[in-house]
Parts: sequence; structure tokens; C-alpha cells
Amino acid sequence: FPSHDTIQESSARLRSVDSFGPNADLVKIDLQGAERDCLDGMKKLIDRNRPIFLVEVNMVLDPVRSKFGDLGYLPFTFVPETKTFTQGLGIYNVNHRNVFFVPEEHANFICD
Repeated sequence: FPSHDTIQESSARLRSVDSFGPNADLVKIDLQGAERDCLDGMKKLIDRNRPIFLVEVNMVLDPVRSKFGDLGYLPFTFVPETKTFTQGLGIYNVNHRNVFFVPEEHANFICD
């Protein structure tokens, strides 16, 4: 095993999600701030399938929320105590870091 003070540089080729041509109804994203870039790489998937997204967010949510808003998505938070969804972002804490973004045309299926 390398020691903890060893730094090795490596490179990796990046590919967009669209380059794989997948279909999806639900997409989980946890990218530590690179969510917008990821969404830019799946425009065809979003247009074709309009999946629901489950996104782990950090304190800097505004750019992610703004991007989803531009794409016609609404945020929902799952409330475990009541086993219900609430429209909006909820309160950021360790228990509420995951936000569902649902296409506006399907929001009525989540909550009334």
C-alpha cells in the first residue's frame, strides 16, 4: 500500500451520460458540486424520459435548484416521520440532504 503522503496523478476520460444512450425513470446523483455538469451531459435522456432525480445536496443548493427549475422540475422532500412528500426543499440537515426533483407534469403524482 502506498503511504498516506504519496500523491499519484492519474487521468481518466470523461463521457457524458448521453453517450451511453440509456433510458431511465429514476436517476440518483451525488457528485459533490458537479451536478450541473452532469445534467448538461444528459440532455437527451432528460428530454426523452423525463426521469425523477434523487439528488444529494450540500449547503450550496441554489445552482442545482435553478438548473432543475430551468428544466421544468420541482423539488420535493421526503418526510420520514409521516412517510409523505412535501413540495419544497425542507430544512437542510443530516436527515434531509436528499431532494427529489420531479418533472412538473408528474408532480401531482407525488403529493396533492
